[in-house]
Amino acid sequence: MPNLTSKQRSLLRELFGLEQEQPLSLEELAESRNTTPQNVRALERRALRRIDVRRRRITRRVSPIMPFKAGEPLTSKEKRILKTLWGIDDGILKEYLVTAFLCDATFEEVFCAETKALFTSRSET
Repeated sequence: MPNLTSKQRSLLRELFGLEQEQPLSLEELAESRNTTPQNVRALERRALRRIDVRRRRITRRVSPIMPFKAGEPLTSKEKRILKTLWGIDDGILKEYLVTAFLCDATFEEVFCAETKALFTSRSET
């Protein structure tokens, strides 16, 4: 399973607001990185594609109920789950069950946190 690069981890950290209260917009990220929003979007797509490789294996077996509304912000627990799952701090993508164990969460909580983040990200585009 491919891991995320440090640029991809940094982008996801800022884009999903995993370490600050509010996520940054594409324009804010582009400005802070001296690049265009299109380049930021391309980097985001590459990072999410790496995440989707693992996710596709799981979604064949799981039919989640999405207990959230579109546009609902991530909770602090969901942010912690995503940081662990996506390897934001250590650079290693984790499996759902490993993340559940490390975050004292259930498999469903981990899957739904990622679904919520990805659904919200894609619905804004």
